[in-house]
Amino acid sequence: MEKSKQRISGVYTVTVTGILVLAFLICAVYIPMGSFMQNEFLSVMRVNRGIISMVFCMTILAVTILGIESLIFDFEITQDKVLESSEVLNEKLDAWSKNLDG
Repeated sequence: MEKSKQRISGVYTVTVTGILVLAFLICAVYIPMGSFMQNEFLSVMRVNRGIISMVFCMTILAVTILGIESLIFDFEITQDKVLESSEVLNEKLDAWSKNLDG
C-alpha cells in the first residue's frame, strides 16, 4: 500500500492559486463609477494606481512562489527516488551478507 503524504509543493500551489484568485477578484470588482471633477479625478487616479500596483505586486509574489514550488517539487521527487534506491541497495546488501555468512 502506498504511503500518502502531503507534499510541500502542493501547499505552495494552493497558496499561489489563492493569491491569483484574490488579485483577479480585486481587479474584477473594483470599477470607479461616477462623474468626476478635476480634484476627484486626480484622487481616483491615485487610488487606481495604488490598486494596480498592489495587484502587480501580488502577481509577482505568486510567480516567485510558483518558481520556488517548482524547485521544491523537483527536490521532493529526487528525495523519493534516492530513498527508494537506498532501500533496494540495503536489501541487496542484506542478501549479499547472508550469502557470505551462510
